[in-house]
Amino acid sequence: MVSTKKGGKQKGKIMSDVKMEIILQAKNMADAAFKSVEARMAATTKASNLLKASLAGLAAGVTVAGVTRAFSSLIDKSNEQIKAETKLAATLKSTGNAAGFTTQQLIGYAGALQSVSTFGDETIIGAQALLATFTNLSGDVFKRTTQAAMDLSALLDQDLNSSVMQLGKALNDPIANLGALSRAGIQFSTEQKATIKTLIETNRLADAQGVILKELEKQFGGTATALRGTYK
Repeated sequence: MVSTKKGGKQKGKIMSDVKMEIILQAKNMADAAFKSVEARMAATTKASNLLKASLAGLAAGVTVAGVTRAFSSLIDKSNEQIKAETKLAATLKSTGNAAGFTTQQLIGYAGALQSVSTFGDETIIGAQALLATFTNLSGDVFKRTTQAAMDLSALLDQDLNSSVMQLGKALNDPIANLGALSRAGIQFSTEQKATIKTLIETNRLADAQGVILKELEKQFGGTATALRGTYK
């Protein structure tokens, strides 16, 4: 027969173990929650900058409502960034990485373009995901097309995805779609059209794309960067 004293010790040990297990589970849940928050915050460098600006504003006398709006904007931007990066990764995977870049490389390129234009990197990443569906565009052509689409959008005051669709179609299949650029006001000479046609017929698509991009850069290259200086 187990003594009352011994039974009490065993019961106490069991209770202690249960408490410890509860504490460990709670700690794990907390750690997971913090990691989730860190991951979401790391999705965009704008998050920390906006947070600093919000706190600075509060210190300077900005209303709580103003800071609340700033935090709401922070959350929206973080969500947009996560969604855009997810779409980009999925597209690169489904196309067999035809673009020739990893997700992180393109995210880094989007960040560089953001610093010299009026487009946010979440918008550029979303456009890259759309551009990646045109599987004949890769390497330097992919990067130049991204920049050209930004310049076209800045020139025509249209959304970036529309410009990506216009240029992506033309560069992916110049013979079938080059005329669409002409209808949008982007002109090519008779000689250029003949050169592009010859290059395509001799299986030199990348060279044909180079001719098109060179003309696009001549007509409106640098527009997105130029407009950045007009925003205060």
